[in-house]
Amino acid sequence: MREYPNQLIQIENEQCYITMTIYFIIKDLSTLRKRKKLSTSKADNIFLVIFGLLFFQLIILPGFDYKFQWTQLKSLIRIIGFLGLALTYIINFWVMRANSYSSKGLIIHENHLLITIGPYGIIRHPMYVSFILLAFSTPITLGSLVSIFLAVPIPFLLVFRIRKEEEMLLKDLLNYNEYMKKVPYRLIPKIW
Repeated sequence: MREYPNQLIQIENEQCYITMTIYFIIKDLSTLRKRKKLSTSKADNIFLVIFGLLFFQLIILPGFDYKFQWTQLKSLIRIIGFLGLALTYIINFWVMRANSYSSKGLIIHENHLLITIGPYGIIRHPMYVSFILLAFSTPITLGSLVSIFLAVPIPFLLVFRIRKEEEMLLKDLLNYNEYMKKVPYRLIPKIW
């Protein structure tokens, strides 16, 4: 029986998410509850659907690429992608551990506090960094050069969302304006 490259990523995803879920069930169940909350904004929910479809394609297209042998990356390059995925999970864990208010949707939770510790002391939107890293690492790990092109729009979509999120945070979250002065960079220190 022939193994497909996406089996590796599926196993890693399951193990990492199960480990993170068990940790937060034991240490901070409220983080998991808040994480699954969606926005009340129709535009943001449409964004989440588009974003989800792009990520879905990043996992599906490499299977076709592998089957039809369109493009195949060398093993060393795939290992680099795998390391990128591992870094993605480390960043996700760090962000969720620092910020129990992190959620899928653009939403201010009840008693929402401004988080300035951990990765939030370096950049204002560290979870988006992990999404970008995930978007490019997934097709590389799966060995699909053609799938990398699907990752290209993801940073641009996230820039759009960051701008919307910051509008909401400036309006609804106490002291966010001061935080923006203290931590001036959104995604990449010294750049943006």
